[in-house]
Amino acid sequence: MKPREVILTCAMAFAAIALTGFISLAFVGPAGLPFLVASMGAAAVLVFAMPQSPVSQPFPVIAGHLVAATLGVACAKTINDPVLASAAAVALAMGGMIILRCTHPPGGAAALGAVVGGPAIHDLGWLYVLIPVAMNASILVVLAIVFNRVAKFARYPLGAPPQKTATQDWALGPAQLSRDDVRAALAEEKTVIDIDEEELHQLYQRALLYASKRRVGHVTANEIMTRNPFVLRPEETLETAWIALRKAKVKAAPVVDPAHRVIGILTMSDFLRAISDVTGESLEERMAAFLHTESGEPTRKVADLMSHPVNSVPFDTHIVDLIALFAGGGFHHLPVVSERSQLLGIVTRTDLMRALALVRGASGPRT
Repeated sequence: MKPREVILTCAMAFAAIALTGFISLAFVGPAGLPFLVASMGAAAVLVFAMPQSPVSQPFPVIAGHLVAATLGVACAKTINDPVLASAAAVALAMGGMIILRCTHPPGGAAALGAVVGGPAIHDLGWLYVLIPVAMNASILVVLAIVFNRVAKFARYPLGAPPQKTATQDWALGPAQLSRDDVRAALAEEKTVIDIDEEELHQLYQRALLYASKRRVGHVTANEIMTRNPFVLRPEETLETAWIALRKAKVKAAPVVDPAHRVIGILTMSDFLRAISDVTGESLEERMAAFLHTESGEPTRKVADLMSHPVNSVPFDTHIVDLIALFAGGGFHHLPVVSERSQLLGIVTRTDLMRALALVRGASGPRT
């Protein structure tokens, strides 16, 4: 905030608390004043300093106080032990506000005040809910609306339609935001936003992900995977696996147990890395030296070389999530498994590119 904006905000908070304080003093006297002012003081910080927060909107402020004060009075009247009554009042107020979607943190103080506010508040009984609690909360909201409309400080309440700017149409495009962009945008905000730049950046990235899913449609791994892929067993020899991979003309094979659950994956790259330090004039010589002992017997097993634990994806994984995995994780092959972790198929980069080409073709030319 700029210094002028801070001064204006503090001035409005001063006026709001002074007004609600006078009202509270008139109804409950000096003894009950601290409990009511504490609740409204916390509410004033939210309403004036953070007017764009969801918990600062008119409905949560007024309804939250009403619900909390009602439950607070009920606990004060039905539970004799003040400690248990206080605990029950705050807990029930929180639950009530959550259920009714009017969560407002200062409401907890309003509920607590109904229990520990002393004889002046107890004498009010159910009137405490309306006067002064609901009245004070309403005054805060009205003052906040007037202040933000006159001073053009912030859009309050959020339901008010924002002014359309020339950059909004551009913002709906596919541009990717950097953290510097987010930081610059936050710096221009007049009000305090209860979210940091990292959280906002992550939220934007998730929103882009959902937008991509909406544009692509519901395409899952189960629809694009290669079914009945070539598989290996952990007890097979590496020589058998090497020959089988070359014969099947595949670059990777999931390794499965007797229940057909994926326990690893063996790729051509695993073999090539294994022989990187083996001497020999040709690939065949080096591979033979690696696969056999000095007596010529193949002793190494698939379990000795396979990668495990293996990264696999559920059959209902969205194609957009697959793209993120292949791009960010550096994967070339991802086994697709059932709910019981049994192998159903395998997705390769080729499968993914083929599916994306079909999706783009089905959506027609882009303008």
